[in-house]
Amino acid sequence: MPDDPTITDEQPQRHRAGAWVVLLMGAVGLVLGLTQWRGSFSSAFATTGERFRTPDQIEAERVEALKAKDTDMDGLNDYDESYVYQTSPYLQDSDSDGDDDRTELAAGADPNCPKGKECAIFSGASSEGVSASATSSLEAQEQEILEQLLNPTPAEIRQLLLQSGVSQEELESIDDATLIELYRESLMEAQADIEP
Repeated sequence: MPDDPTITDEQPQRHRAGAWVVLLMGAVGLVLGLTQWRGSFSSAFATTGERFRTPDQIEAERVEALKAKDTDMDGLNDYDESYVYQTSPYLQDSDSDGDDDRTELAAGADPNCPKGKECAIFSGASSEGVSASATSSLEAQEQEILEQLLNPTPAEIRQLLLQSGVSQEELESIDDATLIELYRESLMEAQADIEP
């Protein structure tokens, strides 16, 4: 075949050099790709406990942050103001009567009730700011309510049953002793359902 080109020494060396360059670039690309893949893969599995927290851990951290913070600078931390005394963590004087919340608590007053006004009984959970008389008054009222629930009069039971939809005729057919007995049995069943 006379038309075949003749191969000179220059052409094979250029081909070899080109092949080496392509091979070297492929090797570099492969190494870089594997390195990046390894980094991505390992970071997905190399998480520590600091990055992922349970909801309980998050809530505990939030509570601790509230206990360490006093936004309105009245001497009560934000947690106590929000969850114990139900006062505003953003206002020094939640009831706007001129005394800050801490001063009112120390005096045994309700920080949510302005001076001179009659408000609901103070419901603060801390004995630090609640006077002994306010605590004993609250306990006495709780005891009275409990007594009324456990020992209602037949008229009170009838009124409750009327309000819940029982007809007057049905109530008139039940004597007082039976009515009280049925009420106590219902209380015992309700208590049994609540207790584990």
